[in-house]
Amino acid sequence: MMMHGYDMGSFFGWGFLQLILIILLITFLFWVFNKSNESKMNSSEDQSIKILNERLARGEITVEEYDRLKRKINS
Repeated sequence: MMMHGYDMGSFFGWGFLQLILIILLITFLFWVFNKSNESKMNSSEDQSIKILNERLARGEITVEEYDRLKRKINS
């Protein structure tokens, strides 16, 4: 019996293709999520250092306190 060009074996590879696409999508979403969190953390550290610099410039803290707090922020 002729199947008019349809071959059931040709669809076997689609399952693997879908699996690869899903893995790529999950990997991409994971990467985007990590990048957004990383930029938020860096922004928070930058803001903390900026405030620390301003406090030192105004004379609110000593150089020793500045160094101690900066090490604490960067660790």
